[in-house]
Amino acid sequence: MNRILVFALLLGTTLITGCSAGDERRYVAAYQQALVDHRGVTGIDPGAIDSFLAVFTDLTAENLPALIASAYAEDLYFSDTLHVLHSRDELTSYLKKTGDKVDAVTVDVLSVNQDGEDVYVRWRMQTEFSVMGRDIDAMSVGISHLRFNDQGQVILHQDFWDSTEGLFSHLPFVGGVVRWARSKT
Repeated sequence: MNRILVFALLLGTTLITGCSAGDERRYVAAYQQALVDHRGVTGIDPGAIDSFLAVFTDLTAENLPALIASAYAEDLYFSDTLHVLHSRDELTSYLKKTGDKVDAVTVDVLSVNQDGEDVYVRWRMQTEFSVMGRDIDAMSVGISHLRFNDQGQVILHQDFWDSTEGLFSHLPFVGGVVRWARSKT
C-alpha cells in the first residue's frame, strides 16, 4: 500500500508540475534568445551592482518598488528558474508577492566576477517562511548571471540554483516525494 501511495504522489506531482522535455527546451531557448536580445555594457559602475544587491537585502522592505526601479530597466529578461518575466512591473509584482509570503530572506554575496558584459554573482540565501503551520528555514546557494544597460540597470537576470533543495524539498507532501526520489538514486 505504501508503494502505491508514493507512486500516486509522484505521478500527481509530475502531472501538476508539467515536467516535459518540451518545457526544458523552451526554457533554455528563452535564455539563449535573451542573451542575444539583451546585450550589456562592459564598463559597469560598481554602484550598479550595489543597487542590484540592495533589492535582495530585504524582500519585505516598504521601499522595495523604489529599489527595483533603481536597479532594473523597464524592459528586461528575468528568470529565477521558477518564473520568467519581461518587465520591471512584472518583477516588482512578483518580488512583492514573494516578500509577502516569507518571514525573512537573507542573501550573502560570496563573490562577484565580471567577464566582458557578463556579471556573475555567487550567493547563499536563507529563507524563512511558514507552510501549514510549520516554520521552515531553507538554505540554498546559487549564481545570478547579470547584464546591465548604459544607465547601470539590470537588463538580464538569470539565476542558477537548485530550487528543489532550496524550496520544494521543504514543502509538505512534495518534500516527501523529493526525499523519497533522492533515496532511490
